[in-house]
Amino acid sequence: MEEQFHEIATTNLLIYDALLQRKNLSPDERQLYEQYSKGFAGESRLRTLLSLAHFEQIVPLLDCLFEMNKNEFQIDCLLLTTNKIY
Repeated sequence: MEEQFHEIATTNLLIYDALLQRKNLSPDERQLYEQYSKGFAGESRLRTLLSLAHFEQIVPLLDCLFEMNKNEFQIDCLLLTTNKIY
């Protein structure tokens, strides 16, 4: 797989990074910031692993946004193979 994955922080994480420099976050804000930060770090690690593995029969679909029954949801990673979807 020759595709390069680019690490792009979410808008929410960027906002909290900017706020962190300007004010003390409340406990709830700190918890959200840590969730966004850990999520971004995990997604970055997964993208790195996928790009290094050179799978020939696996196609990763990343950051897929869907809508169903008037609700939006995101799937961070779908792995398409010849036999299964993970």
